[in-house]
Amino acid sequence: MKPEEYFQAFHIFLEQVCIKKEYDSLVSVNRLKDYLWQHGSPLNYQANRNHTISQELPELFRVTNGLYMRDRESTLCEGYFLGSKPFMHVVSKISGIDIDDEQDYSMALALKDVY
Repeated sequence: MKPEEYFQAFHIFLEQVCIKKEYDSLVSVNRLKDYLWQHGSPLNYQANRNHTISQELPELFRVTNGLYMRDRESTLCEGYFLGSKPFMHVVSKISGIDIDDEQDYSMALALKDVY
């Protein structure tokens, strides 16, 4: 993640979680606008003549594991670093790259100098 994305997240956390108390935590995410399937069936659209264009798919988020923010007391009390109502801090797709295998690593290396 770029320093600007962390800086923005700290400001959002302060405003939305600490001051306004509209959320109880913050997590970095990527917004998904993809056609998803599970167990042979579409999850977020109809795979027929009622096919949804990608811009109208339901808003889904993929946790990037780049940033979690929650107050210490709640984390220790509940034993988890996210609350039940986290703010979804959308970061760039490049910031959301998670290196799980050699292909992910190669892609991250290739983008290192571009981003």
